[in-house]
Amino acid sequence: MFNFGGLASGLDTNALISGLMGVERIPLQQLHAKQRGIESAQSTVSSILGKITAVKTAAEELSDASGFSSLVATSDAPAVVATASGAGAEGTFSIEVTQLAQEQRNRSDSYSDSVSALGLSGNMDFAVGSDAAVSISVEAGDSLAGIAAKINSSGARVSASVVEDQGSYRLLVRGTDTGSSNGFTVTGSATLGLDSIGNQYQKPQNAVIKLDGTFTIDSSTNQFTNVVDGIDIAVTAETSTPATVTIERDGDTLKGKIEDFVSAYNDAISASQLATGFGPLNAQHIELASDSTLRGAMMSLSSAVSSSVSGLSGKYDMLASVGVHLTQSGKLELDSAALEEALQDDVAAVEKVFVGDPTANVDGAMAAIISVVDRYTDGDESILQLKVDAMDTQVDRLEEDAIRLERRLDDYEVQLQKKFTALELAVSQIQAQQSALTGLINMSINQG
Repeated sequence: MFNFGGLASGLDTNALISGLMGVERIPLQQLHAKQRGIESAQSTVSSILGKITAVKTAAEELSDASGFSSLVATSDAPAVVATASGAGAEGTFSIEVTQLAQEQRNRSDSYSDSVSALGLSGNMDFAVGSDAAVSISVEAGDSLAGIAAKINSSGARVSASVVEDQGSYRLLVRGTDTGSSNGFTVTGSATLGLDSIGNQYQKPQNAVIKLDGTFTIDSSTNQFTNVVDGIDIAVTAETSTPATVTIERDGDTLKGKIEDFVSAYNDAISASQLATGFGPLNAQHIELASDSTLRGAMMSLSSAVSSSVSGLSGKYDMLASVGVHLTQSGKLELDSAALEEALQDDVAAVEKVFVGDPTANVDGAMAAIISVVDRYTDGDESILQLKVDAMDTQVDRLEEDAIRLERRLDDYEVQLQKKFTALELAVSQIQAQQSALTGLINMSINQG
């Protein structure tokens, strides 16, 4: 379509159309601005959802006895290494290592070298523990080194190597696993003397320790699990005198877990307050100003951290009583001195505040907090996820509205161009008629 742009009328019709379209586009600009605002608010809600989930993660570290106890084990002997792996009781006990675990070792008969063919043929069968025997075929051209390679690739739980013994050579075959139940037997027609009783120079055996000089405990390895509740022991040598193992509460680790929980909680609260507005603080997003969903989540969390633990009584029955206080700002604060005093006074009672009392079917404060977090964040039907999805739907609807409005504006602009073009054509025609009439008048005057 031709656009004369005011050539006939003298009007700047392009500018007029642009101005009119600018006014008409204001609603579209408002739609796009609202869309961007909701998208930004949606991103903020998703971020807050993640921060609230982090509160649950921190709470889980304090929600059971093994996480809360945070015990540390030490030993006064290098040959005895103690590790606290779970819940248990503080105290000391002695460990005497009377025997280390070891694997079975057999040697073959002597041979003059390791690489020449032995001229033997037959089978060599290894039965390890209760496993089925593994058969190896020995051929006349095999050397000691070749047979060792066949043993190592056989899949049997043994390993073989060639060793020099005063100018001659032998196969050394070792069990892969230690322990008395992991011994092996060698049978067949080409055993190279590995089946000889005299050629077994190390028997398989379990490690053995004595606890407090009273309890004898054995293990197929040099690792002992749960020697006492939650305490593992690793041994590296026999001891001439018992080692003393001490189990103590790891106050620093416990305090660190509580600090992590307080930090995660405050991070979620700060993000929500910034998004929705709090006190003199204006909302970061007008779309989230005083948002009932976010404020409901924060109020539920606040109630969980500030309420007494149902089923507990006495001096310690809520987080505030053990030094974890809710402040007027809506955030938590840890009073380390109060926490330490409570732990020294009655560590079991403090543990119940966090963990609860399974024997009395009592859930602790952390379980209540985890329940709140799950309601708002866990799964597609959680409250905050539904809000994120609803905002996503709103953004899509606004996008559809914007597309429809853009089409109407495009049509309107085309109509304006047609009208102004028609105006220019009409003016041009009038001007042509006026020019012709003026010419006729001038001719008449000149002829007269």
